[in-house]
Amino acid sequence: PTFSPNMRCKGSFLFVAAVTSKFCQTNALSVSKKHEFIWDDDWDIDEIWDELNCEDIFMESRPLHNESAWMFLRGAYLGAVGPKLSTIKISHGNSFTKNVMIDYVKDKGRGVIAQEHILEGEHVWSARDHTASFGDGFLFRKFLAAISIDVICDVIQWSYIETINGTFVISVDLDDGSFMNSGGPSWGSEETNIGYDLARDSSRMGLFALKDIAVGEELLCDYDHFDKDEAWDHFGL
Repeated sequence: PTFSPNMRCKGSFLFVAAVTSKFCQTNALSVSKKHEFIWDDDWDIDEIWDELNCEDIFMESRPLHNESAWMFLRGAYLGAVGPKLSTIKISHGNSFTKNVMIDYVKDKGRGVIAQEHILEGEHVWSARDHTASFGDGFLFRKFLAAISIDVICDVIQWSYIETINGTFVISVDLDDGSFMNSGGPSWGSEETNIGYDLARDSSRMGLFALKDIAVGEELLCDYDHFDKDEAWDHFGL
């Protein structure tokens, strides 16, 4: 799929986007057909979600993306922002340092399940290699235009705004870290079991076990500790 920045007209982008709801047997991203649609650049993130019918897309079971899918998204990100602005490594693998499994979790969708006993204080995941960041809304829209519509919905769900060196950026984890669900007071009754440990990593790039985690237990961070959801307006989104 292609993005046409020269086709802007009175507050709109014209996108030629890939439309797909089907993944091939290897679970890599596949393209079934294309169509054109006008995407108004005044839409905020909620309007994009509604226009693409993301709610309907999430009514069906979403795939457990494999390494081919993540590599595709990393390449699309690099193409959108260029090597000078890229914050990721184009490399295979994910950023978990413990053995985990991605699986479906009742009443949640996808989640991350521990496959080994993790001790309190142990490092679990890092944002250093595969967390893609965007300094402005235009580049984020350009990235979305390079991927299929159903995966745009995934990316919108996974994306969050954080502050890096005092500056707002849009970030999305282009690895299995995106499947981590939230615990904590704002997200139901489940207790968070991974989070920041500033004594071990003051950069806030890593997540550590906040208590012992048993095999089969879901890993839960607290989105409220890093997501500045109110700041989408800063990016015109």
